[in-house]
Amino acid sequence: SNLKRLRVANASRGVIDLNEGFGTFRDRDRREIYPAPVYPIFGALEAAGQLKALEEVDVITWRGNVSKLLTASWNATEAWTMEAELVNDRTIVLNVKETEEGLRKALTRDERDERMCYWGYAFEEAVTSEKPFAEPVDCMDCFCAVVKTKLGNMNVVMCGEVDCCDGDEGELTNYVELKTSRVMNDARQVKK
Repeated sequence: SNLKRLRVANASRGVIDLNEGFGTFRDRDRREIYPAPVYPIFGALEAAGQLKALEEVDVITWRGNVSKLLTASWNATEAWTMEAELVNDRTIVLNVKETEEGLRKALTRDERDERMCYWGYAFEEAVTSEKPFAEPVDCMDCFCAVVKTKLGNMNVVMCGEVDCCDGDEGELTNYVELKTSRVMNDARQVKK
């Protein structure tokens, strides 16, 4: 789909109710054992005529998978499994596979947890849409960028969802990642 633009006018309009549109939210299937399948990465490379470039790639994966690997030593509370598949003599495809514990947690979330998950998507909608919440918020409708980069001496093709851009589409420096955070009420919350 098309990349949305950051709309400063929306962001400065005052208080945003992040619960707006919750009842019509189109969420992904949380029972999916592979929450982010890798086949769209290959489809994007094929559409761009770049499949030949895979001959020089060591790793293909989603950006979030690289984050999981790089933060694993600091994140001892979240269990995850990653599969690695050798697809030619050189290239490894990495993909996260949801654990049974993760699936159980996703299926037993209460309404408060569901709302908290929704708030990030609602914030993105509020600051990027011409008419926020005119249509249901849909977390499956997203724009992704596929980039070739290096991690140490490894050539990596990485795909990541992009929230919006502030400038010319296609320029990585113009891509914007939006984040929400809560108001910190005490030192314990700040430390966490």
